[in-house]
Amino acid sequence: MRGLEIIDNEIVVLLRPYTNRYPGNCLTICTVNLPPELQRKGWFKSFLNLCCRVNPWNDVVIEDVGNEHLFDFCARNNFSILHPCYKTTFIVNQDIVREMNILPLEDYSYYLTLSKSENRVV
Repeated sequence: MRGLEIIDNEIVVLLRPYTNRYPGNCLTICTVNLPPELQRKGWFKSFLNLCCRVNPWNDVVIEDVGNEHLFDFCARNNFSILHPCYKTTFIVNQDIVREMNILPLEDYSYYLTLSKSENRVV
């Protein structure tokens, strides 16, 4: 199975129905590239919440987390490390994500109007 690349303005997302060391299908967030002006404004949390709500399989996985803020978010919210060989790949705790006070995913231009502290869940 191939992945799905989604491009909206300068946002690029790659999703796949699998990842290494995961038995069976899962919704894998492989790549997320956000332009600097959208970073730390809540876009990713809104996107992750949407993924958790529409996921047809048991788990959502965030693959190869290289962003320090996202890594801390995953650890703080009890996301499980997928496998000792993949210490930066997390299985999302979907119950915690669904309980967060996260706004629905909005259009690209909406996030341009926010300051970096607005729309963030602490």
